[in-house]
Amino acid sequence: YKCSACGAVTELDKYETAPVCPFCDAPNLIKAEDSKGLRPSGILPFTIDKSDAIIAYKKWVKKRIFAPSKLKKDFAANKMKGIYIPCFTFSTETHSSYSGVFGKKYTVVVGSGKNRRTEVRIRYFPVSGTHSDLFSDLIYEVSSKITQKDLRKIRFFDIASAVEYSEDFLPGFSQERYTESLDDTFHKAEKDMDEAIRRRIFSKYDADVIQSLDVKTSYHNPSYKYIMSPVWECHYAFNKKDYRMIVNGRSGEIAGKTPVSPVRAAVAFLLGAGVLALIIWLASLFMGQ
Repeated sequence: YKCSACGAVTELDKYETAPVCPFCDAPNLIKAEDSKGLRPSGILPFTIDKSDAIIAYKKWVKKRIFAPSKLKKDFAANKMKGIYIPCFTFSTETHSSYSGVFGKKYTVVVGSGKNRRTEVRIRYFPVSGTHSDLFSDLIYEVSSKITQKDLRKIRFFDIASAVEYSEDFLPGFSQERYTESLDDTFHKAEKDMDEAIRRRIFSKYDADVIQSLDVKTSYHNPSYKYIMSPVWECHYAFNKKDYRMIVNGRSGEIAGKTPVSPVRAAVAFLLGAGVLALIIWLASLFMGQ
């Protein structure tokens, strides 16, 4: 089904009797034509159930000092839904050849008398060599509604625990279809691996700066997995504004935004201003002595 409101494409199959969009709750889903694509190779079943996700959220929101009290008391738990989001993971061996120029900082004392001072200079030296590496299960979301930043916030997923994909895990949950090609996603992985390789090459040397570094990398025995990963997702409205939060269905880690209570924010501002004024006053007394 494709949501005509937010554009998300989800597979609800026979498990949803009255389908609504799991991302925005819109009821006007359009039956999309069946399209060929990759079948998931694995799935990470939910280990955090809905009640645990709600408890995790309530603990999390209590720590948001600017969140309104009403939100903490009246969270709409019935809106929380379980969704399997699509992720690609990549593993590969890499072999790189490199050359460049690194620099090491050092200090010298120059001048004399009043002009005597210490200057920081850089001694440059050439570098070259080879570097081999192994990357395992680099994970990337291929969802239209969850971002890579979201994944970082909920601490990613324990990919090594994935089991063989089976529809037996789907009753009661929705499953989003991937929205980015395997090749395009691997290009993202290549960029991340290149940055990691550069950092690791640099760490081999007693150097402080990089003037230039040319790296050529080849990939050996690359492999991928298409994993369905579990999240609890909830949209809720507060004072006519929409907010969203997600819970990692494996670890309970949470990402999201909450509304800000004007009263709490004002109190915090006044307290901060008062503390700053007190520090300035005390400083002025000290300087006066």
